[in-house]
Amino acid sequence: IVSKPKSDRYLRHSGSVAISMAILMLTPIAIHFEANELAINDRYYSSESAPDANLYKLYFVKPGQNQTGNMDGLISTQPPESNDDQEVASALDDDVLFMSQSLMSSKDLFGRRFHQNESYYVPVELFLKSEGSQNSNVDWTVSILTSDGMVGSTTYTGTVCSSSFGSSCDFDHEIIEVGIGNQESFQVAKNERLIIRVRASMSGCDSSGSPFGGGGCSADVAFNKIDNEPNKFSKMEANGNALMNSIIVVQREGANIAEGAEMDWYPNDVDEDRMIQFSIDAISAFGRSDIQRVDILMRGPDGNYEVDERIDIGDYEEIEDSSRGIFGKYFHTYQRGLTPGEYSVILKVQDVGGNEVEIEHEPIDMHQFGVSIKHRFDRSVEYFAPGKVTPIPMVLVHRGDSTKSMNVELEVLTNLGSSWLVEFDSPAGYEMSSGGYVMNPTVTLTAPDDLTGMPKKIEIRAVAEADVEGVISVVHQNTLILNVEKIDVYQPPVVSVWSEDHKVPIANSSRGDAIDSSIPRFAEYGEFNPFILEIFNTGFDADTFRIDILKRSKSIFQLHDNLTGQRILQDEGDGTFHTPLLERHSTKILILGVKPSLDREDLDIGEIEIEVISGGNSSSTTKVSF
Repeated sequence: IVSKPKSDRYLRHSGSVAISMAILMLTPIAIHFEANELAINDRYYSSESAPDANLYKLYFVKPGQNQTGNMDGLISTQPPESNDDQEVASALDDDVLFMSQSLMSSKDLFGRRFHQNESYYVPVELFLKSEGSQNSNVDWTVSILTSDGMVGSTTYTGTVCSSSFGSSCDFDHEIIEVGIGNQESFQVAKNERLIIRVRASMSGCDSSGSPFGGGGCSADVAFNKIDNEPNKFSKMEANGNALMNSIIVVQREGANIAEGAEMDWYPNDVDEDRMIQFSIDAISAFGRSDIQRVDILMRGPDGNYEVDERIDIGDYEEIEDSSRGIFGKYFHTYQRGLTPGEYSVILKVQDVGGNEVEIEHEPIDMHQFGVSIKHRFDRSVEYFAPGKVTPIPMVLVHRGDSTKSMNVELEVLTNLGSSWLVEFDSPAGYEMSSGGYVMNPTVTLTAPDDLTGMPKKIEIRAVAEADVEGVISVVHQNTLILNVEKIDVYQPPVVSVWSEDHKVPIANSSRGDAIDSSIPRFAEYGEFNPFILEIFNTGFDADTFRIDILKRSKSIFQLHDNLTGQRILQDEGDGTFHTPLLERHSTKILILGVKPSLDREDLDIGEIEIEVISGGNSSSTTKVSF
């Protein structure tokens, strides 16, 4: 944190005369705080830097071609380039305006306290030159404004230079203490501009007083790269913190920043759950050009850094530039076996002036104990048929500390009723010796013959117990929730037809009108043209299927098993193709060869319709055509 400089640090140019100050007192400015659009829960992160933590040097430079606003000079956090030229603007009876771009977020600017009273000022450094006759006088008025109105203003009487033959007048470096009233700070709100206005008025400007007889007076302000002054600039200085609205939130992969933080993590979690998503929004009130560097840090209880990453645009696919800063998501998958305890997370943002803030996230917990329960095949739905047995295979993972053991018991929380039979393969529970230990339990549910009133979901809870300081305690629990659907033992299959490369869908019984079956699919004359035919068994039990060609368009057909390459011949009894036994919720992929009619007199376009019939229930059929 930069200490506030005292006013006597700002000494006036040795060549200038004493300046009499006239402080214009003003109505106190109300300070309000604007909530960041992305911040919905401040408890997750906070800025360790105060609103007045950094000293800002705001230079008056030549506006670029893309700068907007009726300004003479731009207020910038970056000094002019070494090869820039000096710019001069006339302030005589006219306003010279230096303006910032519209701020990307609200920013408080803090002044210095006058020694002699309870009011405050902001130092504004200017290169000023006034020329006129020996009897002329000049008053300079320097004001600080925002787009919303006046902040403060100071008027002082300066000296007038009278040039003579063989001599010229130079710009004087002046430091003007512009009073801002009785409050230490003022705010430039989001989308408003900071404005410095300089105006001069002169008297005694008659032609007879001019040493060259030319008459008149002039009062000019120099800015940008000052001639013969390589280390001095027209600028203002104020304390503030343009970076403090930056954000970092620790989340699971895919989360939106508005969903808040994920505080609970486990040293030996499954692979996908060890990926941390750091959602960041590094913001400067002065815009993207003011941000020099962004770092993400995560430090463990042992003092070692698990993450120490500089975020460079272009290195990360989901990190982007915006007009106000750098935002996006950085992903890090930590190694198994991390030390349990609290991990500190910090977003460090540095601007072009070397100012830096640290946005500190609330410490995340790497827990000693944790159990994960998932479906072994990542299903979210289980199917039940009247009187049938449904095994639910699961995966248990001890995701806590590698040195800790625990016992896990499973229970079905859903009230199924006495007509259901629930059986676990290990009713006494499952011993898990250390973090990273994996087991594959199964719960078997036998449904009653009448499934009326069957629940829509089944919840299975895993409860972990361990010895904690000599007491057996529940240390963690987790729940697997599965949607439940009632089906018959044998169901109409889902049938789809694809192009040979399996990229172009041609027909699909489950997608209705989503695929236009009237689009011609080209076939070579005199050849068997391959199409992929997929059959998905939606029934509860294993089933065989018969394939019947209802509309042939005088074509000849062959059918092959895609996995084995074996040809499937038409059954001589019923004239259909019979598939091997297909397990429930499994897919059979076949190659359907179609050779168009060999008769040149036949139509060039013809429809093919296929019917797939359940072997267990011949009334369960599905048709597709192309």
